[in-house]
Amino acid sequence: MSSHEQLKGLSFKTQPKACIDCCRSQGMEVVQPIDDREAEDVILAAFNELDSNFRRERWSSLRR
Repeated sequence: MSSHEQLKGLSFKTQPKACIDCCRSQGMEVVQPIDDREAEDVILAAFNELDSNFRRERWSSLRR
């Protein structure tokens, strides 16, 4: 949630439900919400994978 939504009165306690409602209103199914700690782990894992791929590609291009 952005600061704009927070200004509209959405607290940290109500944000998960608001996010789920928003997803459903867009036709998406929420299978399993994740909390902030899990989200940080997922983002870090994705970043590490992208970084690893970038380094591998960069190394490959330097060896050519």
